[in-house]
Amino acid sequence: MGLVKTVTAAIRSRKSAESEVARLERAVATWEDDAQRTATELEELEASTASLVDSDDPRAAAREMAGKAMELRFLVDGARAAAEKSRLQLRDAREELALAQAAEKRQQAAKLTAEADAHQVKVDELLRQLEELDGPRYVPDWPTPEEHQRLLNTYGRVERTLSKSEVLRKPIGPLLAEAEQLERQVREARADRAERESPVVPSASVIVPRWDDIDGTSQVSCSVNRGTGSVTFEVSTSADGIDFVTLPDEQGRRSWGKRVKLQAGGGRATVRCNGQVLAEEHRPGRLLNDGVARWWVDAVRCPTCRHVAPVTKRAPSKTSSYTDGDVLAIACQSGCQVRSRDLAGQGAR
Repeated sequence: MGLVKTVTAAIRSRKSAESEVARLERAVATWEDDAQRTATELEELEASTASLVDSDDPRAAAREMAGKAMELRFLVDGARAAAEKSRLQLRDAREELALAQAAEKRQQAAKLTAEADAHQVKVDELLRQLEELDGPRYVPDWPTPEEHQRLLNTYGRVERTLSKSEVLRKPIGPLLAEAEQLERQVREARADRAERESPVVPSASVIVPRWDDIDGTSQVSCSVNRGTGSVTFEVSTSADGIDFVTLPDEQGRRSWGKRVKLQAGGGRATVRCNGQVLAEEHRPGRLLNDGVARWWVDAVRCPTCRHVAPVTKRAPSKTSSYTDGDVLAIACQSGCQVRSRDLAGQGAR
C-alpha cells in the first residue's frame, strides 16, 4: 500500500510540474506577443513623424509624439525583460518536470520490483510444497542455451511463454534507464550553466625540458575556463621581456602559449594575474662551451652518487634580487632523489 501511495504522489508531482511548464509557456508567448505588438506600434509612430509639419502646432505635436514614443519604448523593454525572465523560469520548470518524470519512473520500477519479489516468494513456496508432495524438483521447461541455438538455427526464432515474474521484471530495466537519462541530462545542463555563469578562473604553466636537454625550449601557457568575464596575464620572460595577454581574446580563444628558451644560460619565466604569481620557472647558472663539450657552470656534486649535477634552485641572495644564495635543489643526472636538507652543506657561490 505504501508503494501505491508513493507512485500516486510521484504522478501528482509530475502533473503539477507539467501544469507549471504549460503556464510558463503561455506566459512567454504572451510577453513576446506584447513586445512584438508594441514594437510594431512604435515603428508606425516613428514613421509618421513627417505628418508633424501639417499640424497646427508642430512643436506641441512633436512633444506629444516624443512622450508617446518614450512610453512605447519603455513598454517594449519591459515586455522583453518579462519574456526573458519567464523563459528562465520555463527552463527551470522543464528541468523540474524531467526530474519529476524520472522520479515517477523510479517509483514505477520499485512497485514492479516489489510485485515481482512477492510473486516469486509465492512461486518458490508452491514449488517447495510440490517437491515435498511429489518428490522430484520442478523447474521451468525451458531450452538450454545449446537447444536454444539449435532451434534458432533451424526455425529462425524461438518462442516461449514468459513467466509472470519475467513479465513483471521486464519493464524495470528500461524504466530505470530512462530515469537515469532524464536525471543525467538535467545534471549536465545545470553543471554546464554553472560553469558558464561563474567568474573565469585563470591558470598558467611553465613546462621545461629535462636538465640534460640543453638545447630544448620551454612552453609558457595561460588559460581561463568557460566562466564569464576576462582577465589579463602578465607574462615575463628573460628572452622576450613582458607580454600582456587578455583572455578570452577578440576571437574568443581561452588559451595562449609561446615557446621560449629557458634551458641554456639560466633563463626565467613568470606568469602573473591580478598581482598573483600563477607559474614561475628559473634556471640559474650559465653554460660553458670549450668547443668540444658544453656543461653547466652552476653545478655541485650530488651528495648521494657524487656526480656533478646542475643546480635547479638557489635561495635568494642577501645582496641582490638574483637567486645566488644557498643550493636548495639539484637535478641529478643519475636519478638520485635528493632532499633539500641533504644539500645544507652547499653554500652560496
